[in-house]
Amino acid sequence: MPGFVLHGLKANAPCMIVQDTSIGIFRDGSFGIKHQSASVLENDWSRMSCRELMLDFFVDCTAPVCKGEECIEISVCDYFETYWDAGWYLKDFHFVREMVRLNVDMVYSTPLCFQDDWLNWWCWDRYDSLKDDCNDYRFMYCGPKGSMTPLHHDVLMSFSWSTNVIGSKLWILFPPKFKAILKKVHLIPSLQSMVVDCFENDGVLADFEKIVFEVLDSVYGLKGERPTVVLQRAGDTIFVPSEWFHQVHNLSDCLSINHNWFNRWNLSMVHSYLLEEFSATKAAISDCKTESGFDTEWEGVLCQKIMKLNVGVNLHEWFQLLVAKFESTENDKEYIINAVSDLEKKHPDLYSYFLSVTSLKDLLV
Repeated sequence: MPGFVLHGLKANAPCMIVQDTSIGIFRDGSFGIKHQSASVLENDWSRMSCRELMLDFFVDCTAPVCKGEECIEISVCDYFETYWDAGWYLKDFHFVREMVRLNVDMVYSTPLCFQDDWLNWWCWDRYDSLKDDCNDYRFMYCGPKGSMTPLHHDVLMSFSWSTNVIGSKLWILFPPKFKAILKKVHLIPSLQSMVVDCFENDGVLADFEKIVFEVLDSVYGLKGERPTVVLQRAGDTIFVPSEWFHQVHNLSDCLSINHNWFNRWNLSMVHSYLLEEFSATKAAISDCKTESGFDTEWEGVLCQKIMKLNVGVNLHEWFQLLVAKFESTENDKEYIINAVSDLEKKHPDLYSYFLSVTSLKDLLV
């Protein structure tokens, strides 16, 4: 655990937690650690096929499925009958919610090093029972060989961890220095068939790197600037840091469990992202504002509603989360006060408004 805190969380660097006795070491020098227990799973899902597992547990559920930029919501049964063979990818499926709704025992446990999770504590854990507006950030992904997730950063610029239950994936991870270049890039093209062929011909990591680097050099001219390329097999868990853009390819039929999360180590990055999104929201609807200066209805209500729809969390909810976490922790108060102080400094009128419409106390007094 201390090694992961130092080399993963504090360094904001990717790590692999491997299921076997080896240590996963990335070619850029960052490291992987052996997990404290044999597996994230508490049963043997890995012996089942994707189809068997999903239809056994979730046959009566609906889930979002995507191909390219097209996404629809369908039943899990219809997905395997019609869309699986066509290469569609079942993504962002709130399987924990469904297991609670179906009264099914939880079949996995969060690795110890990822349990300090403020995001899912706020959205889920602090409630005594399932609520209609509970929107956790724990997902299942399931897709056939050749399906993939295009280039993106994680929601809220959060950390994420992902355990491969079935199959193998190729991860291409770009450190934060690439952020400005990649913001408008949706996809690293021409990779899908090449990396799958490489995998089926028993390619090693160096072979995958050669393919990825050559495509990047030809398409974007990133010579000398290299992402981290990672091969993840069944049972392995990858830690993806904040602000790292990544593209993920399923080299075989795959099923994975994914959590988005944050805590004190990336609080400032999530905070900065939300402030940027608030400014972008204001700019996008600035022609709707009729009053000069601070407008309670516009900044305090309308912008918050739109930001909530676009991002999932607005600044009012962020303020509530920070204060609630402050009241429940003894070790992280300094980090929370820094974020609240920054909100007051950059948006003093909005900060005062939030105080006036809630029963929360002012942490800066």
